[in-house]
Amino acid sequence: MKKKKSGISIGSLRFQVWKQLILAILLITAVLYLYDGYKRTRRSALESYSTQQMMYANQIVNDVHFRFELIRNVLELWSSSGEILYISDETLFCMERILAAHSSYISGVTRMDENGIIRVTVPFYEGTTGADISYQGHIQQLMEFHGAVLSDAFMTVQGYWAIAYHVPCFDKEHSFRGSLAFLVPFREMFRQLFTQLLPESCTMPLVLDSDGLILFSPHEEHEGRHYSEVFPAGSGELDVADAAFTGVTGYLLTDFSTYTENGDQSESMLSTIVPFDLQDVSWFLILSTPESSVMRTISGLSNRWLWGMLAIILLALLYSTLKVRVWITSKEEKKREDIAHLKNVLIRTVNQAQEIIVILDKREKVLYANRAAVKISGFGKDFLRSKISKIPFQSMEPGISEIRNKVFRNGTWKGVCTAVGAKNRFLKLDLTVSSVTDLDGAITNFIIIARDVTVQIEMERRLFQQQKMEAIGQLAGGIAHDFNNLLVGILGYAELLKKHHSGVGDVAEAADVIIAAVHRGSELTRQLLGYARMGKHQIDRIDIGQCVRNVNDLLKRTLDQRIKVVLDLEEGIFIKGDSSQIEQVILNLAVNARDAMPEGGELKFSLKLETVPAEIIDGYREGSPVELAVLETTDTGSGIPIENHDKIFEPFFTTKDEEGTGMGLATVYGIVANHGGWIDVESQPGTGAVFSVYLPLDKTYEKEENEGSILPERASDGQGHTVLVVDDESIVVATLTELLSEVGYRVIPVPNGKRAVEVFSSDPDGFDAVVLDLSMPEMDGKECYERLRDIDPDVKVILITGFSRDGRVQELLDMGVKGFLQKPFRLKKLAAALTDLIES
Repeated sequence: MKKKKSGISIGSLRFQVWKQLILAILLITAVLYLYDGYKRTRRSALESYSTQQMMYANQIVNDVHFRFELIRNVLELWSSSGEILYISDETLFCMERILAAHSSYISGVTRMDENGIIRVTVPFYEGTTGADISYQGHIQQLMEFHGAVLSDAFMTVQGYWAIAYHVPCFDKEHSFRGSLAFLVPFREMFRQLFTQLLPESCTMPLVLDSDGLILFSPHEEHEGRHYSEVFPAGSGELDVADAAFTGVTGYLLTDFSTYTENGDQSESMLSTIVPFDLQDVSWFLILSTPESSVMRTISGLSNRWLWGMLAIILLALLYSTLKVRVWITSKEEKKREDIAHLKNVLIRTVNQAQEIIVILDKREKVLYANRAAVKISGFGKDFLRSKISKIPFQSMEPGISEIRNKVFRNGTWKGVCTAVGAKNRFLKLDLTVSSVTDLDGAITNFIIIARDVTVQIEMERRLFQQQKMEAIGQLAGGIAHDFNNLLVGILGYAELLKKHHSGVGDVAEAADVIIAAVHRGSELTRQLLGYARMGKHQIDRIDIGQCVRNVNDLLKRTLDQRIKVVLDLEEGIFIKGDSSQIEQVILNLAVNARDAMPEGGELKFSLKLETVPAEIIDGYREGSPVELAVLETTDTGSGIPIENHDKIFEPFFTTKDEEGTGMGLATVYGIVANHGGWIDVESQPGTGAVFSVYLPLDKTYEKEENEGSILPERASDGQGHTVLVVDDESIVVATLTELLSEVGYRVIPVPNGKRAVEVFSSDPDGFDAVVLDLSMPEMDGKECYERLRDIDPDVKVILITGFSRDGRVQELLDMGVKGFLQKPFRLKKLAAALTDLIES
């Protein structure tokens, strides 16, 4: 028995030892297996989140590229406009409009000339205008290669970090005329992008430039400094920044302390590095998220790990069964977690999308509407559980029934829908409506995706209108120019006809009729040229009182008979300007007053002289008071609210709802400013309005021409003188040759500038004067004059053209051309000009 007991004891001990050993092995194996699964799950979660974070970073980078591409397009569009290209009083006004239109993503507009000098800046800050920035690297690159450049980050005089985007300006001869630049406050730009695109509020963004300067940081005081000065040695922040500059992309796990609430306590951070280029500048975007936030998707893993070990210890004998069960359970749990995570991501994505997203059930009741749907439509909770046809959209085009029929027939409908939302807000929606079906093909839901394109379509319409008007203006200018050339021949030969048949009554009368018709045609071409100048007025000495009377004659036929018009005009008040534009100012003010008096009233025009202190006139800082012409329009209408006084001259501002364009008073403001004046308004609700237009006087005295004589009194004025006539129009050359020959000149006609240079170079001293056309093929008037001046610096030239006196004409006059005549002109004017030129 002793031996038996001893054997059982030894066997039992051995069994227990082996059992404990097997259980220990099973436990260790289970722990290692679960720990390995935890590490793999953790690594997978980090890689998955880094991939998502990389997508967010790339979306941010794409949005940055889009914004700077938009900025470049806007700069290139405006850099070629006349108001920007030729620096004048209009440049500041134009740049103020540009800043107002794009203030959501720029903070300033700068116009630099070809020498690197800042000429105009908006808004104005002391010390900026007149500053020489040609020494700056990006400016030197701009001036050398004449391409768009992006500056390095710099601290503005206003105290914030920004970058400047310069686009070169070229004139019609493709000569470099400086640049137009936008000032971009990149902190605000990145702040908006991060707010809109980063899904986690705990994500810490960091932007570095190619020199290691911090462009954006959650701590604003770090910006503008090198990252090595901000981040302590050995810190995780410094390791991530160094990794970015050594070409590392993807994600890193490091310990941060700079961005934690307790600066002494580090936190493990997942950092994603994305380098990107903008123009010729390289930047780095770094997004860092606490590992604890990343690992929230597997937060229950530790508890499952403990329960798993306990289960293995208790059920060690059922290891195989438990292993299969744990494997199945872990797979299902992982799948549920992935589905829950994906669901959360989808909900956040859809809810934060800028497009309208609405989901309907098969009865067309709204199950879900994202924030954009509520914001854009303005109907709030009215969406939920309501049929889409019951939501109070007004004037939908096409209608809901038409869209429904096409969706049932084709499964989807796509197009632009016109609707009126809450508060009568007009909407244009790029709309897609699709049906959702089950496996059997039955419709279970409908999904509506729409994008608000109201502003885009309106801007496209305005751009098209602007391009159309520019094309019409160019066509009008070309027609007027060619028509003027024809009028030269008609007028010239009519004068010759009258001279040679002065004794024949019928022929002389016919010539007078032709001459009068030419004058009327000339007035028509002047109007066409005025339209083609796109707002550049033609300067003449005009009687402003007569302009008022001209408009009054029109108002008598068009104005409501219940409105009484009163004129109180001082006589003899003259200004320099374009009479048609001044009449437009008067007419626009009258129309504005008419709209304020729908039941009738009194409209009074008064014109007087007023002495204004010099210090209140722009450009005068000291001196005697200045006498100005003051045109006032007074109405007895409804008046203007005080809060609108600062807005009424803004383009597109109107209180007439859809009936007004908002351009009437804006046009008045622009014309008055172009004439060197300004406009004031005084009004209170219910007391009418008084608009006062101040314009500088013209005190010069112009003698009226005596149109009675057709040719100069002396027919031998040109005797002994030779004139070179240069024009590509054969009728003009023939007419001028005939007319000048009549008064004794020896005329050498040539058909183009190239031939003129050849003829003139053969005998420069043989020509007393040159009559030169401005617009010619191959070699135009400017180039021809420069070549003639190279041959003879004292060459005497009279410029003729079918266009008005514009910038090209003035440029040649400044270069030394002695005279200018606009076609068609009377022979006596040409003969007098030649006489003065030769005798000078």
